[in-house]
Amino acid sequence: MMRLIGAAGGSALLAAIVTFTGLAHAAAPQQAPAPASFADAIAAVRPALVRLAVVFSDTDGGREVRREASGSGFIITPDGHVLTNHHVAGRASRVRATLADGRQLDADLVGSDPLADLAVVKLRGNGTTPFATASFGDSSALALGEPVLAMGSPLGLSQSVTAGIVSNLALVMPREVQLDGEDIGTLVGWIGHDAPIFPGNSGGPLVNLRGEVIGVNDIGFGLGGAIPGNLAREVAEALVRDGRVRRAWMGLELQPLVDGTAATAGALVGSVLEGSPAARAGVVAGDVLLAAGGAAVLARTPEDLAPLNLRLARLPIGSPVDLTVRRDTRELTVSVTPVEREPRRARAEEVTSLGFTGSNLTSWRARELRREDTAGVEVTGVRPGGSLDAARPKLQAGDVIVAVDGTRVDSLDALRARLAAHRQNAAGGQPPAALLVAFERSGERLATLVEPATRESADRSTDAARAWLPATTQPLPPALADRLGMPGVQGAFVTRVYPGEAGAAADLRVGDVVVAFDDEPVAAPRGQDADPVAALARQRRIGSVVPVRIWREGREHTLEVTLAAAPPSARDAPRYRDALFEFTARDLVLYDDEPAGGVKVDEVTEGGWAALARLRPGDVVLSVDGTATGDVAALERAMATVAGARPDRVVLLVRRGVATRFLDVRPAWTPNDRP
Repeated sequence: MMRLIGAAGGSALLAAIVTFTGLAHAAAPQQAPAPASFADAIAAVRPALVRLAVVFSDTDGGREVRREASGSGFIITPDGHVLTNHHVAGRASRVRATLADGRQLDADLVGSDPLADLAVVKLRGNGTTPFATASFGDSSALALGEPVLAMGSPLGLSQSVTAGIVSNLALVMPREVQLDGEDIGTLVGWIGHDAPIFPGNSGGPLVNLRGEVIGVNDIGFGLGGAIPGNLAREVAEALVRDGRVRRAWMGLELQPLVDGTAATAGALVGSVLEGSPAARAGVVAGDVLLAAGGAAVLARTPEDLAPLNLRLARLPIGSPVDLTVRRDTRELTVSVTPVEREPRRARAEEVTSLGFTGSNLTSWRARELRREDTAGVEVTGVRPGGSLDAARPKLQAGDVIVAVDGTRVDSLDALRARLAAHRQNAAGGQPPAALLVAFERSGERLATLVEPATRESADRSTDAARAWLPATTQPLPPALADRLGMPGVQGAFVTRVYPGEAGAAADLRVGDVVVAFDDEPVAAPRGQDADPVAALARQRRIGSVVPVRIWREGREHTLEVTLAAAPPSARDAPRYRDALFEFTARDLVLYDDEPAGGVKVDEVTEGGWAALARLRPGDVVLSVDGTATGDVAALERAMATVAGARPDRVVLLVRRGVATRFLDVRPAWTPNDRP
C-alpha cells in the first residue's frame, strides 16, 4: 500500500526494501511443523481475525484518486470494533470486512492515528449477537527468543498463520518511517520477529503462545516489525472512546546523548520549535534534559527515544510540568505547560473547478513555509490543463492561496464559499468573470487571473455535413492488382457496404474495384491507407447522383449512386464527461458496428469510482440504475439524478463485446461532490 520514505541516515538498500507489510515482503524459508501448543493459541485468536478490502482516497497530479487495497485486522470489542493499521484503513472511504466464518460486512472508519500507524473501524449489521474478540497480553513482558505467531490475510486471501521468534524488543529504523507527514518511529519501537509476513498482513495480530495479542504487524524488510501491543491497546481505547488520540506537546525534539561529551544522564535537546511551550519557557537547543515531572530522563541510544517521547506525550495537557535541564555547567528548572499536539499535515482535498488539490495549513506546515500564521490554502498538486495550470502566472505545489477577488481566504471552506458565490452570480445571469487569485510563494505575494472550469456536458458537433458514399474502400496498387489477376486495373477495392444505404441500393458489392467516380479516375496513392473514394465523395454535394465505374468479374460496369450525408465520426459524436464518476462517453456512430442504443465509453480515469467498478473504455453503457441511456443526453440526465440522490450504490448495465454485465458502483459521497 505504501513504501517507507525518509531522509535520515542509513543504507539506501535498506530504504529500497523496507515496506509496510501491506506492500511487500521478501520470500521466507519453510517453517518447521507447529507444536501442539500452537493450535490452542491459534484457536483463541482466529475467530476474531478480519480480512479488510478498502477503497481509500489519495491525491496525485492535482486530483483526488481512489485506490483499492487489502489488509488485516482483528476484533477488539463485542460490538464490532476492529483494530488495524492507519496505512490500511486510515484514509478509507469504503471498507468491506470478511470474518473468519466467511461473513462479509461493511465497516465504518471510527478514528485513526498516523503517528502510531493504527486505526479502528466498526463492523455493521450483526444485530444483538456479540462478535468474537481477541485479548491483549502484556507486550512489555516479551523475551528475546519467545515464540510468536503472525496472523492475518496475506495477499488479500483467506486468513493464515506463520510462526517465528522475537528477535528484537525495540527495533528502530535508520531512516524515518513517514506516513501522512508523521514519523512513526517517534513513538514506536517495533517488536522485531522472524515470523514470515507478506503483502496484506498489515494490521494483523502478533500472538504469543497463550493466545494473547502482543503486537500489530506493521512493517517488513526480511525481518518483521510489529507495533507493541501495549501501545496498540492504549491507542485503540482512545480511538473507540473519542475517535482520536490526544497527546501532549512541548515543542522539544530530542536526540541521544552525543558520544564523547561529559554528560552521563539525560537526553540532548536537538531543537526547540519557535513559539512552542518549551521555547516560551526558555529551553534552547543544546540543553540536556535531565528530568520531566520529577522523573529522570536517559537516552543514550536511538532505542531509548521512542519510550521517552511516548512518556512525554502522556503528560497532562494544560497542566504545568517542571523540566530540569543542564546548560553548560548549570542545572535549571523551568515550568512548561504542554498543549495538545496537532497533526503535522492537514488532509489534502480536491477543488475540482480550479483543478488542484490543497490543504489547510497546520502550525507545523506554517513554520516550514516560514509563515507567521496558518491562514490560507496550500496548493499540494495542480492538474495539468486545469484552471490553476492555465493561469498566467500559473500556480504550483507549495503556493499558498490567501485571497480571491479581494476577499481573504483562510481555509478550504472559505475558498469553497467564494467559488460558490461566483457560480451563483453566473447562474443569476451575470457575465462570468475570471477570479482574481492572490497567492504567496517563497516570501513573494503574487496575483493571477483564473477561469474556473464549468461542468462538462454533451458537446454536439457543429461541423457541416459532407457527402458520403455508404461504403469503404482500400487502395489497389499495381503490384497487388497483378497478383489478384487484374493486371492494369487501377482503383480501390470495396471492403464494406453499409446495409440499407444508397450504395447497397445501387448494387455496389464487396470485392468490386471502383476505377472511376463521377468520371474521375480513382488513383491508388502509394504508401497510404486512406479511403480514396471517400475523399472524392466529400467534394460533391449531398443528394447528388454520380456515376461510379467499377471492375467486377473481369469487366467494367457503371452504377448510379445517390450520395448521402456522412454520419458523424467518433471524433464528431456528441459526448459527455461525468466529473463525479470520472468517465467520458459518446453517442454510438455507424462505424462502431454496435447495435442501436447505448453510449460508448471513451475514457475512464484511473482511481475514479467508475474505474473501481471496472468500467472500461469500449464498454457500451445501456442503463444507469435501470434507466435506459440511449444517447449522451439520456446519460447526462441519469447521472444528474444520481448526483442529486447520492445513493449508496449505482448499477450500470454495460455491453462488453457480445456479452452484457452489471457493474456495481459504490461511491462514498463527500460534501464536495455536487452535480
